[in-house]
Amino acid sequence: MMNFDKDSLVRFAMRDNNKLRPYLLVNPLQGKHMPVAPETALNMFNMLAKLLCDRYREEKLFLIGFAETATAIGASVSVSCENVLYYIHTTRENVNGAHGYLNFSEVHSHASEQKLVLNNLEYFIKNTDRIIFVEDEVTTGNTILNLISALQSRYGSLKKLNFGILSILNSMSDKAISDFEKNGISCMFIERIDNSKIINGLKKYKFDERLKKEVSFAKPNLQRLYISGMEDPRMGVCVQRYLKSCEKLSKELVNFIDNKNQIWKKILVLGTEEFMFPPLLFAYELANKLGADIKFHASTRSPILPSSSDGYPIKTRHGLKSVYENERKTFIYNLESYDAVIWIYDCIGNDEGIESMCGALEGCGCKNIYAVRWGE
Repeated sequence: MMNFDKDSLVRFAMRDNNKLRPYLLVNPLQGKHMPVAPETALNMFNMLAKLLCDRYREEKLFLIGFAETATAIGASVSVSCENVLYYIHTTRENVNGAHGYLNFSEVHSHASEQKLVLNNLEYFIKNTDRIIFVEDEVTTGNTILNLISALQSRYGSLKKLNFGILSILNSMSDKAISDFEKNGISCMFIERIDNSKIINGLKKYKFDERLKKEVSFAKPNLQRLYISGMEDPRMGVCVQRYLKSCEKLSKELVNFIDNKNQIWKKILVLGTEEFMFPPLLFAYELANKLGADIKFHASTRSPILPSSSDGYPIKTRHGLKSVYENERKTFIYNLESYDAVIWIYDCIGNDEGIESMCGALEGCGCKNIYAVRWGE
């Protein structure tokens, strides 16, 4: 297993027009804002899984990942630990088939309202020993406290609820961590960081409006595919069943690309907003099959300022229409030219969203673009 330290796990970037928390921690190995080799991201997630397994090996666990940055982390940890029975991630989407939502707030975020689909929550809670919250980074713990309060209010009468927190990075104060621990909530993480001087550190960078590109719409030059068998973790999933559905998607796509018999040296696999783990798993399997230079990352709702300054992580930004919702603006960062791009999403997909993503990719010189919808 690879070793990861603070220098490899975190970069600092400036949010665009967010006064509540003007900075953002960017993990270059996570596959969200910056392209990464899929094996590297999964190795990092496996390190988190080991922390969890070592701490709660004898308990039956229910994992909750936070949208949108930690959805793949939560899913990857879930499928790597035998005692994790169920997984769900929070969402900002309106989910088809949802019987209702448990709402809570992530106050500092660009989109502050979060929710959990209710359909399977009570069953998952009744049949497990502990709920584990999975994040990329925990800064104050307030969002997690908001969700704990909502869960206690709705389900606290069923049984004593036990919790834990698992994250790649943790920048909570000593007092905040101690308060969690006193209440039986362990804080597990790979690295602890001090964020007190981040804003001053970001002042040295110059932000250029010309690096914020709005994508023009054009008739997309791409091939569309549809693959069935989707399990949606927004609804809550049995972990082993979810893994099998992701493996089926990966196998079908790997066979499809392999049968193209093309010599592509540089390939990008793209996830879409909250939808990250299935494309990441496919990217990993494709790299094993082809031996090509394959990178993975995803579009995001998070508006980040780009800069060409040395040492700054976000170099370019393309503003897109979302495939989920026409009026929503999303972003893709640090795009490069690739011989082939396989972009995967889990919704019907509106035309403007598809056209804008294709425009961004073609504008960077990408060839052989495939848009893959994973559906039920």
